Amino acid sequence: MKLIFREKLTDFDLNKEYKRLQSVGDRLAEIESLINWELFRLILEPIYNNRTASAGKPEADVIVMFKILVLQQWHNLSDAELERQCIDRISFRKR
Repeated sequence: MKLIFREKLTDFDLNKEYKRLQSVGDRLAEIESLINWELFRLILEPIYNNRTASAGKPEADVIVMFKILVLQQWHNLSDAELERQCIDRISFRKR
């Protein structure tokens, strides 16, 4: 019961932060409305090697992974810095 409450509280806090980010201007949200990311799914899914069926933690959605790589290129981030930014920046986690 505590875990469910904590998850709901976390979701509430994140949604509150997303709204705050939007109020000051979220450039990534503006880009989101310009690009139909689902069109890339047809290209990417056949080459995305999902090993979930063989065991282990479920992998991220192919579109999420693609968006992360796009952010890495746009911001000229190393792999380690990209991971740090995904943890740290709410605008990166929102997608």
